[in-house]
Amino acid sequence: MTDVTDEMFTSQFAVLQDLFSDSISAQEAVRDLASISLSMEPEAGLGRLWAVIVGCAYESSEYHDKLVEILVQFSKLPSPKTASGDTLILYDMQIWKDLPTLGWALRDHRQSAISKIINRDKFIAFLMVTEEPVFAYSWFRRFLLLR
Repeated sequence: MTDVTDEMFTSQFAVLQDLFSDSISAQEAVRDLASISLSMEPEAGLGRLWAVIVGCAYESSEYHDKLVEILVQFSKLPSPKTASGDTLILYDMQIWKDLPTLGWALRDHRQSAISKIINRDKFIAFLMVTEEPVFAYSWFRRFLLLR
């Protein structure tokens, strides 16, 4: 999943855990996550936020409904302002209205998941071509079906 040794990841993940355990509401989670995320440079803060949310979504489908709810709530937040009072924009998108870089996080996680499957299958293929009896097809078939 994400690097939970990073303090921001840890604090964002803790908020999501509170949400998942019904200790806080989606609105409270969004408030806390937005505050944590905007405590640093917007691109880095949003990147970490999306990584935590998408990582949780990829780990388990149990909380998809809550994750969708908080993303919807994020999109309804008022846009933060710069020091000069202008709307904060990242890649021609408003924070929070347009959820900038979320699509990139989804794409990156998807690519990572695909790469893991490809690498696993390549490894299995290399084992199979050794023609060693220990790596019999039936052994791999059982392994792949159990996963």
